[in-house]
Amino acid sequence: MSLSPKILLFSDPHLDGSEDSHAPENPAHRLRRALEQALARHPDAAHLVFPGDLSNGGDIWGYEFLRARCAEYDLPSTFLMGNEEDRGTFASAFPDVTTDQNGFYQSVLTFGGHTVICLDTLDPEAPTKHGGLLCNQRLDWLRAALADAADQQISVVMHHPPAPLGMPRFDALGLANGAEVSALLKSAGVRLVIAGHIHRNIQAVVEGQPIATLKSTGFGLMMQQGDAPLALDPADPGAYGVLLLTEQGPILHHEEITWDIT
Repeated sequence: MSLSPKILLFSDPHLDGSEDSHAPENPAHRLRRALEQALARHPDAAHLVFPGDLSNGGDIWGYEFLRARCAEYDLPSTFLMGNEEDRGTFASAFPDVTTDQNGFYQSVLTFGGHTVICLDTLDPEAPTKHGGLLCNQRLDWLRAALADAADQQISVVMHHPPAPLGMPRFDALGLANGAEVSALLKSAGVRLVIAGHIHRNIQAVVEGQPIATLKSTGFGLMMQQGDAPLALDPADPGAYGVLLLTEQGPILHHEEITWDIT
């Protein structure tokens, strides 16, 4: 039995509409394997969270594949919007997933003394193709959620990191109003921000705010600090996150996908 609530996180699967082959590089097979492994190792998990870039280009095939996989497990699931998403197509595949009052996929999860706030950072009109935004409506919703959870330990999950993390090309494709969001989260005493988008495990404290990013289940990227183009990491097996909500605070583990079971 788990000593604390446990959330499994599967970021950036980038389901691309390709046939669900069992080739190790196939994004659909990688997500299927990640789910199998994670639920076998963590049968006491309380919730599944998918922090965005679910279906490459918002393709219906990816959303339907994801819905079918989640239906295999008797666990609640929360889906975040990344820059690859299409809200309308997602809604057609997941008609039972509710939005906030303004039509954004934002929600609050509560586990004892912990609150996990899940944000929608999709900006279809972003000047940089893969950038994100929390508009005024979403910021107002976030302020209210933070106020409601003031007596809780708060973690926040979002697709785009709210601060630069040392990869200039990705930092340029980040959250357009990241500084404002990061300051808001810090002022509310958020214990940990968990993001996707970068396809790497990164731990940082930016102006006092702890931030961690997750690897992709679909494919990894090399660390790039200069002007070189983003490059795939062919040796990266993909990974998922295990968030423990302990009395001392949130603890995030990263587990790589193994391929000893086909």
